[in-house]
Amino acid sequence: MIYFDTDVLVNYCIEQDATKHQQAFQLVEQAISDDLFLISTLSLNELSFALAKLKIKREEISHHLDGFYLTNPVPITMVNSQRAAQIAYQVSFHHSSDCLHTAIAEEFCNELYTFNRSDFQLIQHHTKLKITIL
Repeated sequence: MIYFDTDVLVNYCIEQDATKHQQAFQLVEQAISDDLFLISTLSLNELSFALAKLKIKREEISHHLDGFYLTNPVPITMVNSQRAAQIAYQVSFHHSSDCLHTAIAEEFCNELYTFNRSDFQLIQHHTKLKITIL
């Protein structure tokens, strides 16, 4: 399974940068087709927030969320939160949400895709998960 960070989902949904949009679209569609796509309920919460900040219409945000609900996002558990805290400790509790994404991905996946180089460059040293920075 491949976990998709929220920034990949944002780039999948809207075109802010043509190259990132095309890459995100291709990776997400391929992972869905291969039944390797995984996101969490945290991803959906962050996605709706990010799209709203980008002034995307409510109807369009709902449309994107509805599509992602069909992929059966995994919930956040206490075990995920505890593991995220362990990772966050290693990076001085910076980037806590990204640590939580990492912890969720560790449970279900062998790889995580992100465009977020600055945060995940630090986190990748504290996990066995393969983090692919796009």
